[in-house]
Amino acid sequence: MNSHRCFATIEHKRESDKKYYENNIEKKKIYRDNNKEKSKLYKEQNKDKLKEEKSNYYNDNKDEIKEKSRLYKDQYRTIINEKAREKVECEYCNKLFNRTSLTRHIKALHK
Repeated sequence: MNSHRCFATIEHKRESDKKYYENNIEKKKIYRDNNKEKSKLYKEQNKDKLKEEKSNYYNDNKDEIKEKSRLYKDQYRTIINEKAREKVECEYCNKLFNRTSLTRHIKALHK
């Protein structure tokens, strides 16, 4: 009883909200850590079901997904291009490649 003030100031409300959200975040982390194995096991056991649900969702919302993807690419074009042009060293032969062509190189020569 009387855990909340009747006429709380803005600062007091902010402090109580901050405490509430911090406690909530901690509880979520604990829950996630405790149930990590359960979720992995569920994903393994229901792989086909989840895959089918995902493909159904994609087929139902294909236009929206493509539009969101196009907007994202337009908005972050420079960042995407910089990351693609970034030089990465091959872990097998130590040659430098662009990030986009590294996987092609590994598949062709090292696998």
